[in-house]
Amino acid sequence: MALGARDEWLDRIVTACEEVLAHAGARRTDSTRRILGAFLTQLPSPASPAEHSILRAFLVEVSLRWGHADHWAYHTEFPDADCAEDPSTLSLAVWHHGGDDGQSTFAEWSRSYIAAMERVHPRYRAVELRRELDADFAQPLLLRGLAQDRGVSVRCLQRDFNELTGRTIQQYVRDRRLEAAVGMLKGGSDKVEWIANVVGWTSRKNLNRALARVHGASPSALRSGERRSKNR
Repeated sequence: MALGARDEWLDRIVTACEEVLAHAGARRTDSTRRILGAFLTQLPSPASPAEHSILRAFLVEVSLRWGHADHWAYHTEFPDADCAEDPSTLSLAVWHHGGDDGQSTFAEWSRSYIAAMERVHPRYRAVELRRELDADFAQPLLLRGLAQDRGVSVRCLQRDFNELTGRTIQQYVRDRRLEAAVGMLKGGSDKVEWIANVVGWTSRKNLNRALARVHGASPSALRSGERRSKNR
């Protein structure tokens, strides 16, 4: 292989790049942080200086493609957004000053790109959080950890999220859990306790309380109502 690169090694990089780029759109459910982090774990370790150079070239390419796709996905979602700078171009400076280790430089580019997006586009932080919550709404909600991951206070994160969605982070997660729970209650016969655990509540009582507050109904009432509509 030219420059001593192995076919299998190159195939793994190309596959990893394709998986990252396949998510570059406004409808993806995972956050940019998670996708880029997963991408890094898939990269092989170069065994020669030539392979280091090839890896670096691939990663510069995916940085450009990812950054521009993500940037324009944001503008597709928010046509009124105005920015004088392209975060992808801004963050490419990392590649000019980075070391020979392409993997660590790409990790630094990821951090730089996300920071630039959040600075240039105020709603980006909330968009990313919404994507993460959509994918993992059943996980325990730890506001302090979510804020620390983004380098802001809980108050700042709540403000940004409320401006985007009209709801607090807690309300959004509750509604996503309820949406999933109602669908499972109406579409199957699984035990309510199991459904409650699957969607993120620690007990049936918590699910019952949320259903009563938002929908004014119990799990049994939702199920009986669905059966009646099917029998008509």
